[in-house]
Amino acid sequence: LDWPLDFSEFLLMGAGFLGGAYTLQVDGHVNISLFFDAFSTRKRFFLKCCHYLAIVTFCVVLMIKGWELAWENLYARTTSISLLPLFPSYIIVPVGGFFLMLQTLAKAIKNINTYRSGESTGRF
Repeated sequence: LDWPLDFSEFLLMGAGFLGGAYTLQVDGHVNISLFFDAFSTRKRFFLKCCHYLAIVTFCVVLMIKGWELAWENLYARTTSISLLPLFPSYIIVPVGGFFLMLQTLAKAIKNINTYRSGESTGRF
């Protein structure tokens, strides 16, 4: 039986690429808060904006290259060990990049709103 191996690979692709956006939503990624808390409110805001810009840039590249790979494999008819098409697992890459980019943009908007509202009170 070869299909359980293929099925587990498809699930791992989904968990890895689709789980990134959820992990960002619940703040589950590792960060170094001791280093980050040493900065002023303005510098933290600027660093977060740079961080979100880097993530969005990565997601755009991930979506473009992932789509190219998926599209190429749609017509190439590449198959796995059990002769299942690989296109479904490749399409998860740009979809996961899209969801991660959406979540990053939501976090960036929240960051800007928090900074604007906390600017007068001094909290961020």
